[in-house]
Amino acid sequence: MKNVIFYTKYSSIGASSRLRTYQYKELFDETELNCSYSSLFNDEYLNNLYSSGKRSKFMLIVAYFKRFKDLFKIISNDIIYIEKELFPYVPFFEFFLFSLLRKPIFLDFDDAIFHNYDKSSNFFIRFTLSKKLINLSKKSSAILCGNKYIMEYFIKNGAPSTHLIPTSININKYSKNINQLHNTKTVIGWIGTPETAKYLDIIHQALLEISKKYSIVVKTIGAKFNFDPSIEYEYIKWKEISEIEEIDKFDIGVMPLYDSPFEKGKCGYKLIQYMGCSKPVIASPVGVNKNIVNNNVGFLATSKEEWVLHFTTLILDKELQKSMGKNGHALVKKEFNRDLVFRLILDLIESHL
Repeated sequence: MKNVIFYTKYSSIGASSRLRTYQYKELFDETELNCSYSSLFNDEYLNNLYSSGKRSKFMLIVAYFKRFKDLFKIISNDIIYIEKELFPYVPFFEFFLFSLLRKPIFLDFDDAIFHNYDKSSNFFIRFTLSKKLINLSKKSSAILCGNKYIMEYFIKNGAPSTHLIPTSININKYSKNINQLHNTKTVIGWIGTPETAKYLDIIHQALLEISKKYSIVVKTIGAKFNFDPSIEYEYIKWKEISEIEEIDKFDIGVMPLYDSPFEKGKCGYKLIQYMGCSKPVIASPVGVNKNIVNNNVGFLATSKEEWVLHFTTLILDKELQKSMGKNGHALVKKEFNRDLVFRLILDLIESHL
């Protein structure tokens, strides 16, 4: 039996690690591979970050020390699968480690984290880290990229083996929620974290305008936002066990983003979740959003006027909501289905054994 170790950034309550790694655990358990998992940041770290908005220096030190100890597990494993990087903001060490290893190393990216380095306002970070991930990619056996923007970055910089692996969901958990329109007021919903709630400012004025004309409720899951008091608003604490149930209460799902380099690396998880629950979507045309959203499943909006127009269209046309939701669910089932994406990952791993 071959052994694979997954070094994730977060525990399973972190969305990126849950979707890129942990949701496949039960599927890997059905194979002949022996898989183990090591997260850099645990539940306590994430809960503290989301509640306080601050990164605990003590928890960071503890996390890095634990990660260093967990590196010894490499010895007994045949494939090393790393989500993003082993030690964020640490230069040189990983390059030397990769140079010593004679085992297949996979790097998985669902964010353009390379821009945290090459576009940092800190000269020392740019000087020491701007080439870090490029150098690591050249020492790796495969780079798994969540979208084309990330993939093109690594191809352009000489990565020898890149693979497009989209973020996926277990569509079987969503199937029972098709086309349930049950709200007396139109519910406009968003799911995210305190770190991404800033994007809601993009649609704040549009929501304020339509709230004066139509009966709407804005709901956010996972993070609060300081909306104008005249907007009827509800915050829902995120829980993995109830997130699908809460999204199913939306009528329209939104994903606003800034049009900047880091955001171009986003992999559209919010959209995939909304569409999995058969909800029409409105999104900023940034990064992978442009590839996911078409006029069959929702709208793209670049200005306040376009957001207002598309909100109005969907609010006034319940049948359009329903048809877009149905089309979105079908698209997710076809292209962002966990079982299909897992097959891509498994084939890639098996080709290196």
